[in-house]
Amino acid sequence: MKLITTTGYYGTGSSAITDLLQEYSTVTSLGSSFECRIAHDMYGLSDLEYYLVDNYHRHNSSTALNNFKRLMGIYGLDKGIRLENYPEIFGENFEIAVQQYIKALAPMSYKGGSHTDLYAMSDLKIKYIKIANRFFNKIHKSYFSVDDDSYKNHRKPPIDKSIENITSYISYPREYFYDVTREFTRNLFSAFITDDDKYIMVDQLIPPTNTQRYIKYFDDVKVICVDRDPRDIYYLEKYFWRGCIVPTEVNEFIAWYKATRSHKKFERDDHKKVLRINFENLVLDYERTVSKIERFLELNPESHINPRISFDPEISKNNIGKWKDDPKEKNNIQKIESELFGEYYE
Repeated sequence: MKLITTTGYYGTGSSAITDLLQEYSTVTSLGSSFECRIAHDMYGLSDLEYYLVDNYHRHNSSTALNNFKRLMGIYGLDKGIRLENYPEIFGENFEIAVQQYIKALAPMSYKGGSHTDLYAMSDLKIKYIKIANRFFNKIHKSYFSVDDDSYKNHRKPPIDKSIENITSYISYPREYFYDVTREFTRNLFSAFITDDDKYIMVDQLIPPTNTQRYIKYFDDVKVICVDRDPRDIYYLEKYFWRGCIVPTEVNEFIAWYKATRSHKKFERDDHKKVLRINFENLVLDYERTVSKIERFLELNPESHINPRISFDPEISKNNIGKWKDDPKEKNNIQKIESELFGEYYE
């Protein structure tokens, strides 16, 4: 199974790669509207690696598995907190793969929890437990007695009752974590494999940062990371997207842009696995950039049977350089150029 994924830093145009690769007969695409963030979302695979492998702890590691289960609920397995549509993409295969993965990581469990499980509760629940515990301690003073009989027979305080039904996992999968994680991702995408398909295209499977960490979770994955002219990101977010994700005060924007790209000073990609391109090159130098992508992915150019149908560079040109016609942003654009061009954007 060969996976392809595209990633970016927000608003950089990475979905253009997803659209482009949909035009190839040998690529099965899950579409640009679905982002599979299971590896890098908080409580996802990377957090599991940290708490189960890098920094194992008898309490934290169990809580990490419960947080992973909660993330799967948010992805769609829990109707009460569902925010995403993963089961609609993966079908019943999603729940089965998740259950098998947790069982492989932690073959044994029991009912009970610790203080770290309290940390994962809502603010409202913690406030309730604190108030209930305060009343309990006033009424049941025998809880503090040194008398053995009164101690053994005391009622459970609210703080204990709040965690008694939590599942605690017994797990130390250091020696097999990567094997079972790759088996999990393999099972997850197995439904999309047919005899005619050579590649599966998945949006946002790996982030643009720390790529060496994330590629370990998959059998065979290639990553195309797309960056974009910071002037366009600044201007489009401020006047068109208005997504509240990127700051639009110019000094804050520059600081944000630097912070999100600073990893390049310290990290090194596996160039057989990771290709970095600029959105402008894909649009303005389309033929050459597409050829570069085909060589990186080992795609046969003849399989590009629907060129410019899903991704048309002529249309995308309209979203480049809109700031040029806005004189009131001239000083801000010049500041972005002086601060970011060269070191953070080339």
